[in-house]
Amino acid sequence: MTARVVSRAGIWLSVILCAGFGPTLFAAARLVGLQSAPSVAMALPWFAEEARLFSKYDLDFQLVYIASSGIVTAAMSSGNGNVAIVGGEGPMRAFLGGY
Repeated sequence: MTARVVSRAGIWLSVILCAGFGPTLFAAARLVGLQSAPSVAMALPWFAEEARLFSKYDLDFQLVYIASSGIVTAAMSSGNGNVAIVGGEGPMRAFLGGY
């Protein structure tokens, strides 16, 4: 097959998949982000929230500040969050403690 045929097949495959799964693929995803430190290094989600980028890209994102990385690790382990913006101490303590 030539590159042109392969690229056309890829385009048609993506069109068919998007037509079949379009309503579910592009629906708003519900995500909960947990943050443990109000620092510049971990501030990108706050900037994105203030710039309204989550709603622009149809994401239902809730950013929650929790003041301890250990509590954030426990919340992530129990399934209360989807994304964690946390330092290394909390997850390392949980791993070394066998949790």
